[in-house]
Amino acid sequence: MAKAFFCHAHEDAQIVDLIYRALVARHPEHEPWLDKYEIVGGNDLLDKIAAGMDESEKFFIFLSNVTTTKPWVMRELKRAIMKEINGIDSDYIVPVKIGDLDRLPDFLEHKFYIDLGHMTEDQWVTALDGALTGNPARPTEGGTSNLVVTIEVRPNRPNVAEVWFMPRAWAEPISFAVESAAAIESARYIGTRLVGDGMIMDSGFSGFNSHGPAREIREPNRYACNWPGHDVPAGERVGVEIVLASGADARTALRAGKAKFL
Repeated sequence: MAKAFFCHAHEDAQIVDLIYRALVARHPEHEPWLDKYEIVGGNDLLDKIAAGMDESEKFFIFLSNVTTTKPWVMRELKRAIMKEINGIDSDYIVPVKIGDLDRLPDFLEHKFYIDLGHMTEDQWVTALDGALTGNPARPTEGGTSNLVVTIEVRPNRPNVAEVWFMPRAWAEPISFAVESAAAIESARYIGTRLVGDGMIMDSGFSGFNSHGPAREIREPNRYACNWPGHDVPAGERVGVEIVLASGADARTALRAGKAKFL
């Protein structure tokens, strides 16, 4: 169990409350201190805040462009800085970026900060937990997929979808499968797309048979194809068109199934 003091500007109260709730829900063993849940009418503000900080192992300061303009926030932060200067805990302060912020305040530049705007909820909850426990995040089982799959459905033909496969960081063999919760009536190779500078353009791989992939597997609810010896580079997309029975919802059916590199 660890206790954490949540310091924030009034303007950021709503998002900080959401962060508080997510952390408590995922890690009930921790006890974050947030003013709205700790201070009641008639309490001495200075005494309550001082006690909350003294009882906390970490001081999370939630940073936005308004944070350092708030006198009360700066009062709390100065007290936290003195705790580090006096050698009580050199890692007491944990900066958490929650909004537009050009740069960290000078006195926090040496700190590694948690940037919520570039993380999923799973990632930032793990990061907050890591700051409280001192345990860095570990790779999840199976790692992060190199594959990005997008499904594009035509508004006038909801039973027809284009399924695009794109490697994130490194090339992958052109070998993939699409599974559907609804029966697949037909499927065909579309081609490739280069993605860059905000532009998408069709292209092709030299040496490919224009009549389709070298190998295909067609089953009632599954279509697979590959080109042995050919790779799709990182940032480039290769796709197929999937046609389901009339009346089927392609987006729902394909999301219920799987699309993956083999």
